[in-house]
Amino acid sequence: MNHSASTYRGASLMLTDLPGGVWSWTHDATDGHGTACSLSRAHADIDAHLARHTAHSRKVTTCPA
Repeated sequence: MNHSASTYRGASLMLTDLPGGVWSWTHDATDGHGTACSLSRAHADIDAHLARHTAHSRKVTTCPA
């Protein structure tokens, strides 16, 4: 199989050898990873991961007085 590789929003994507054309993705900067049944689903999963990561990064913790 010819492995297709691409990048989306800083995440590396690669088509695996698994039956059905499963896409694997990793986002090293945020320690994220996953698999998806289509490239469009992988993009949606990456978008959701980055949204969660951004929301978590914006949380402000207050120090006790």
